[in-house]
Amino acid sequence: MPHKTVKVTIHPREVELPHDLAQALHSDKQRMKKWQSLSYTNRRGMDVLLSAVTLIVFIRREGSRRKLRLLWLPIGASCLIGVSCGLPLFLYLRERQLASQSVQ
Repeated sequence: MPHKTVKVTIHPREVELPHDLAQALHSDKQRMKKWQSLSYTNRRGMDVLLSAVTLIVFIRREGSRRKLRLLWLPIGASCLIGVSCGLPLFLYLRERQLASQSVQ
């Protein structure tokens, strides 16, 4: 008895997968949807979003108060990479300016 196969389009060509593998991939998609629907992941996402927004507000206020240049750099890093990159970068830029002002 031949194995059942399912045709799957993977760009740019079509591939035939064994039926069991196709079912496994489908069940993984369902498992991922269930995982994303959990309230914990929603709270975690809101936590990350709130942290990023708070950091951006802090960067803009502190940066304008101290007349820092290159504020787009830590804001972009916060949006593209995360708060763990944006905050240290901003603090480095701020300390670099403070050190140059104390030397003068």
